[in-house]
Amino acid sequence: MDRHWNRTTPIHRLPTEILISILQLSVSTNEFDLGALAFGCTLLYPSTGYYVTLLRLCSVSAGWARMIRGTPSFWIYTSSIDSPKLTDLILERSRAMPLWVRYRVEVDHRHQDLYGYLQAVLPESHRWHTLVIDLYQDYDEYDLDTNLKYLNTSKFTQLSRLLVVDYGARELSLPNYFKLGRPPLKYIQTCMLSLEWDSYQLSNLEVLCLCDIPESTAPSISQITDILKMSPSLSRLEISDTYISVPSQGNVTTPIPSLPVLDSLRFYNIQPSGAIRLLLPHVKLHNNSKLSITSDDDEPGRSHDLTETEEAILTYASKHLSSLPSCPATLYIGLADSLQFDYGDDVCSIYLGANEIQKSTKRIEQLVLSLSPEQRGKPTVLSLDLEGSSRVCQLMYNLTASLNVTELTVDNAFNPMDYLNRPDPTTGEWVFPNVTRLALSLEGVDMAQAHSKPLESIFKLAEARSGLTRGAREVDKKAPVALESIELLGKGKIQMQDIERLEALVPDVRVLRPMKIIGRPPLPNTVHQ
Repeated sequence: MDRHWNRTTPIHRLPTEILISILQLSVSTNEFDLGALAFGCTLLYPSTGYYVTLLRLCSVSAGWARMIRGTPSFWIYTSSIDSPKLTDLILERSRAMPLWVRYRVEVDHRHQDLYGYLQAVLPESHRWHTLVIDLYQDYDEYDLDTNLKYLNTSKFTQLSRLLVVDYGARELSLPNYFKLGRPPLKYIQTCMLSLEWDSYQLSNLEVLCLCDIPESTAPSISQITDILKMSPSLSRLEISDTYISVPSQGNVTTPIPSLPVLDSLRFYNIQPSGAIRLLLPHVKLHNNSKLSITSDDDEPGRSHDLTETEEAILTYASKHLSSLPSCPATLYIGLADSLQFDYGDDVCSIYLGANEIQKSTKRIEQLVLSLSPEQRGKPTVLSLDLEGSSRVCQLMYNLTASLNVTELTVDNAFNPMDYLNRPDPTTGEWVFPNVTRLALSLEGVDMAQAHSKPLESIFKLAEARSGLTRGAREVDKKAPVALESIELLGKGKIQMQDIERLEALVPDVRVLRPMKIIGRPPLPNTVHQ
């Protein structure tokens, strides 16, 4: 009776193909090794619990067990930490499916039969699709070469993805072990370990990620540019926390052709700082490319002026923005430890180094002014977080003529608030007159006190931008539009009666946690989240 009842449940009535897809998605979501992300690894591999979970699914019912055992795509992951019996079972049940091979050297690897594992999987080298090499502590370059040299005895006709991670950070280099023929590699990612390969072995790539490579094994800038020149189909390029050997003359002699399908470019903390400056002019992006560049200049005795690298980043960013069909829908300008520019999915973020805020805000104005009038007409969400600097007020004035800002968020909004509630006394222009939604962050401000100056400034702002000015534009074209929504957030307090005052001026008033409301419960049209 129970067996008959189980057959009537919805999941057992699903078509086999759909059930397989659901189970594969469930296993891959829960059992992939997310710990590798901490080392910049984006090519994930199942953790040690993958086959444990698979066996549990087999115990659900005899039908599930037959389906899982008979579906080769469940059995494509093999690792050197698997038992010899499990390895043989995987190779048998995967049939002709491409294999993900993980050569993982444990911290205490003396119990591992690494040679025996390679001898078991190398006869299937024609099926290898992905090779992951994980090196943990207590493993030197001699030990690495002792076993991996057997890769030279096989051909890898399907090997398209290679990921190498040295968790012990021993500053090793990986020799070329594919002497019998170049595998058709499309994806290469190395973390804390360099490749001793010629450029030919690394041509025709689609993804290249270099992470945490130290100076002792650093690739040269000419090696990287050679790879780019021979990989016209490159779609993703990432170099982070990596040292690059720069020629003494400090230039790249051979130009790199355009990369027409490059979808994502990320340069982060590349040393020395001049390497970014040399690479950027040679990497051309198309309009939809995601771009992330961070300068980590730590030059001794530097002044408040922008460094040459920071100037190069902003110049490159300006060219990329000016090539876009329209202004980004969302623009963030804030402070960070170093200058950073990010663009992707119609969102642009510019973070200024705190030391050079005076100079870099001026460059941001120039960057935005590089946009065409057609680009600037697009409605834009602008978020400013410059820690209440007086420069943020001037920046707001200068960006007003360049951007059609309809939503504005101002963090640490003490000084900027006063500039939003009145026109410029010299020009009569309002700051961002088209803003209909406004969010103000007031960290640590207690607005529950009587005659609170920040609260009075908010009232002035609400009155200036409220429905009282709805007809003002018919008389004065420079008058601001009506403010439809205002959000207050921070760790302070506010009285309920003051919220009611604001509601009389602005239709939608939102007080967001952790700000506390003092007094009776909020009215229905006040959102306290």
